[in-house]
Amino acid sequence: MRAVSGGGPSSGPRDAALRVTLAGWTVALEMEDGALAATLGRVFSAFLAPAAGTSSDARLVLRAPSISRPPPAVRELPRLEPGASGTLRVEGEDYAAVLSGDRTHADVTGAGRFPVETVLKVMLASALAKRGGLLIHGVGLALGERAALFVGASGAGKSTLGGLWHDAGGMVLADELVAVWPEGGG
Repeated sequence: MRAVSGGGPSSGPRDAALRVTLAGWTVALEMEDGALAATLGRVFSAFLAPAAGTSSDARLVLRAPSISRPPPAVRELPRLEPGASGTLRVEGEDYAAVLSGDRTHADVTGAGRFPVETVLKVMLASALAKRGGLLIHGVGLALGERAALFVGASGAGKSTLGGLWHDAGGMVLADELVAVWPEGGG
C-alpha cells in the first residue's frame, strides 16, 4: 500500500473527530468511521481533551483504503522513508501514512486502530524530542513525590514489576510506553 504521493498531508475528514492529550500534547483524530471513533474514544478515555476551547498541537486524518486487506497475522516494524520537504512516509503491511515535515499533521490510509496508534507514536515521539524528551519502552512507577523508570527488552518483566508495585500500593504511571521530558529547570 502506498500513501498519498504528494508533499505533505492534505485536508480531510472532520467527521468523528476526537481530541486526545498525551504528555501535554493534544492531537485531533479525524476519521469517517464512527465505530472506530467510538473504539478509540474508549481506548483513550483517560486522555480525551475537551471538544472545544483549546487548540490542538497536531492533526491525524484517517481514510479508508480503496482496497481493504486483512491485517497480517504477525506485524513487522513499520518502514520509515524520508520524503520531499522533510515529510516522512510510514508504511506497514496494511496501512500507509505521510507526516508533515514538522510532524504535526498526518494523512493515514488504513483501517482499524493499529494504523492510528502506530502513527500517533511517531508523532508523539517527535513532539517530545522537540521538548528535549523521549518516548521510552518501559514502566513508570511512583511513590509519593518520587518516580522511577524501568526499561528492558520485551519479556524482561517490566509489566510484572508494575503489577507487583500496584499490588503493594504503589502507583503505576505508565506501562509499555513512558513519556519523559524536562520541566522548568530541567
